[in-house]
Amino acid sequence: MSKLYTKKLNSISPWFNDDIHSARKLRRQLERKWRQKGKLEVCRQEYCKQRGVVATLIRQAKVSYYSTEITNSSGDQKKLFRIVNNLLHKPKDPVLPSAVSDRSLACRFSQYFVEKIEQIRKTFTPSPDSQLYGETSSPSTLCTFQAASEEEIKKIVMKSASKSCELDSVPTTLIKQCIDTFVPYITDIVNASFSSGHFPTKSKDCLRSSPFEKGWFRQEYLEKLPACR
Repeated sequence: MSKLYTKKLNSISPWFNDDIHSARKLRRQLERKWRQKGKLEVCRQEYCKQRGVVATLIRQAKVSYYSTEITNSSGDQKKLFRIVNNLLHKPKDPVLPSAVSDRSLACRFSQYFVEKIEQIRKTFTPSPDSQLYGETSSPSTLCTFQAASEEEIKKIVMKSASKSCELDSVPTTLIKQCIDTFVPYITDIVNASFSSGHFPTKSKDCLRSSPFEKGWFRQEYLEKLPACR
């Protein structure tokens, strides 16, 4: 009985194209030719030349792809940070400080933010004319909202993250793919909510996961966390 081997298939890079594929194929052919011909110098030069061609094509493809991605992500800081993290190969594993228990760790986080807010408040200079408490009146009133246009709704949807959960009736990726079909209905729902002042209770439900699972809390903050008292 023959032995079974498991091979892991790597995903194709988004910048990979047909030109690179053809150039790499030719490079492999020239390498085999060089080895089969007893490593002749002329064959080695052909192989090295083609190897440089492949490297140039890959570099150009990467520059073109990431330049386009950065240009299209202008104004979207979250997407830009995601691109930079991908380029720098930053780990996505969450980093949490060691603690005796989850309760102790929660106390440290709570105490850290309490002290942080107190420090920020101390930097403010109190003004004798300012009224921190009491009722204030304003001659301006807000009675109605300006109706949203389909272009505004489309822009917001396309900029949103392509994430979905069990509560979504339609996946976000599908909505983006068929945005021209969905956008009139989404716009009508938004404007109906604005005009009636009502937001469906069912649409307020959500499934929330811990932010620490995404590793958003940076290590320098974790090191400053005080011990739970």
